[in-house]
Amino acid sequence: MLSCNSDGILGKKFTYEWYEKLDYEKLLVSDKINDSELFLLNYAIVRHRDYFNYSLKDKSYKEILEMAGNFSRDGFPVEFKLNENGTQDVVKQSIKVEEVGMVRKSPNSKRLLKTLNFKCRFENSTDQEVVLLSSSFVVKGPFGDYLTTLNYEINCILEAGGSVDAGFILPGRVIQNNLLFEGNPYIRRLGIDNILNSLQIEPSGMSLQDKGRYFKECYFGEARLEPQVMVDFKKDLKDREWKKQNAEGKYVLDFGDMHIPDTSDEVIQMR
Repeated sequence: MLSCNSDGILGKKFTYEWYEKLDYEKLLVSDKINDSELFLLNYAIVRHRDYFNYSLKDKSYKEILEMAGNFSRDGFPVEFKLNENGTQDVVKQSIKVEEVGMVRKSPNSKRLLKTLNFKCRFENSTDQEVVLLSSSFVVKGPFGDYLTTLNYEINCILEAGGSVDAGFILPGRVIQNNLLFEGNPYIRRLGIDNILNSLQIEPSGMSLQDKGRYFKECYFGEARLEPQVMVDFKKDLKDREWKKQNAEGKYVLDFGDMHIPDTSDEVIQMR
């Protein structure tokens, strides 16, 4: 029956049980779907939850691909709420995403961890020096879906009218863990490299002060900062009411603050 279908494997109905065992490999070699389309289709399956307000039930792969194309263009059909608690108009930030990389788990460890590297330029738009204490960033997936918030300690003086570039590490494991959170246990194929390369990173808040005593001027060189705070869904959403349905039965997802400064005394790590 499948061979008689002009859509080939795309005409087959999706099931969790057979997707990774058989169907993904058939989609991979099909001439009916290219690599970028397969990435979108796979991401729509990986991310499927009822609370994202879409369903895969009784859908063919062709129908899922059409949905994924719409999500890529318009975003998920769900409202992601984030509290804008760290806005400021003193320092301008601009992001440059670089590449997927690897770092050692610890200086003496042989184990390598996957990362996404990015840089942020901080520009002081005032005529007074300012102390950059910490900066948060929101990470979104290819469908505009919220994946985590990261906060990095900076702790240096940015001169009046000055700018500095700082390098940052986004650990791939927090993205992987959050992608699998509350997902179907049959789905384990993430294609994490492709997902990391498609992430959007946006500044989401800063902590500043105007007294620079005990701080040095900003200089980072080739060092990269690791996050002091990483929102891990399994841990950080456990005791919160973050899923709510509106009068139409559609979900609204509240992920809390956009800026989450670290409250511990852990030393900044640079690589």
